[in-house]
Amino acid sequence: MGSEPKRIAPQRGLTILELLIALSLSVLTLGAALSMYLSQVRTQTLQENVITLQADLRSAEDLLTREIRMAGYDPAGVNTDEDPSNDFRGVEVRNNQLVIHADVNGNGMLGDPNETITYSYDQGTETLRRNTGGGRQTVADHIVSVTFQTINAQGNTVSQASDIRGVKMRIEGRTAKPDSSYSSNEGYRMLKMENVVALRN
Repeated sequence: MGSEPKRIAPQRGLTILELLIALSLSVLTLGAALSMYLSQVRTQTLQENVITLQADLRSAEDLLTREIRMAGYDPAGVNTDEDPSNDFRGVEVRNNQLVIHADVNGNGMLGDPNETITYSYDQGTETLRRNTGGGRQTVADHIVSVTFQTINAQGNTVSQASDIRGVKMRIEGRTAKPDSSYSSNEGYRMLKMENVVALRN
């Protein structure tokens, strides 16, 4: 008996319907993956914007606090001597600007750099700026409001130099870019920092 040759089954290709179904499933899977990726990118961008804003506000608060505490520094004692002509105020608020005076070098006179520091808010550019006599420097961007108040020991607003015991400050900022999924404030996330700083001098 001779061996019979094995029959090879005919190979069958994919039908158009099977190809379309496979292609549709691939597109759906790819679309879901892309949607999830874009959602993660949007969330990460939002978090980075909020973190940057928090860092900017905290940095501004730290700098303001440190310099307000130096207000009225008077090692030469000009504010307590018999000559009132050389007296100076440690801190004042003028047109929503905070002006800080300190006799840093102890020579009994103001006028050197860093002895008069002015913080001002530019609403047009939404920027908090600092000027120590050598030009304005940016402290924080994307700031929507700034208020400074000089207060007495009870926390009441006062302007008389002898009654001032501290400064109440409030700075509100917004994220650099809007979030399309956030309906308030035209999509911008807002943060505010409030603090009361007691004068040391």
